[in-house]
Amino acid sequence: MNSRHPFTAALFAGGLSTRMGRDKALLRWRGELLWRIQLAKLRALAPERVILSCREAQSFADSDAEIILDPLDNPGPLGALAACLRASSQPLLTLAVDMPLMTSEVLKTLLDHHAQTGRGAVFEHEGRFEPLCGLYPQGMLRLAEEALRSGQYRMQSLVQRGVAEGLLDALPLPAGREKAFFNANSPEEWEWIQKQPSM
Repeated sequence: MNSRHPFTAALFAGGLSTRMGRDKALLRWRGELLWRIQLAKLRALAPERVILSCREAQSFADSDAEIILDPLDNPGPLGALAACLRASSQPLLTLAVDMPLMTSEVLKTLLDHHAQTGRGAVFEHEGRFEPLCGLYPQGMLRLAEEALRSGQYRMQSLVQRGVAEGLLDALPLPAGREKAFFNANSPEEWEWIQKQPSM
């Protein structure tokens, strides 16, 4: 299940979980903490390094993943992406902690694309990108840092620039895997996701 090129995998777990009302990383999914489940999906792809991106206030003391803290000014996932790219000299495979229906098989699609083309990739559906499940080459660090300096924190805009500059390709969602991209942002969404069959 390995890609042809070395890569680093990063789990983004530092969201403030405002709408959920509690830390999404600590939700239980199929009897296990969600962050553990998501890290296992990344590890199944045999990355050279595994990063857990989180806030300083969070505690994952029993994790053997490398901890990278989000910026103190909390510019959202863009800040986490930049910090993880800085920490790694390799392409970066990212996964958000609140996408419990995501599978290693879908993530491998991104690695396979990079192995074939040398470019990063994100999925796109109905004109919107899925930036929290992506394969980002090191060239994206420059764009991420420029966006941070200018206060442009929207990941959609960052990905659009990456595509325009030939660093990223936009891939269609894998057939029959649309639910893998659902985020649990609120208690209602979490309740609905828990009722879905495993993929």
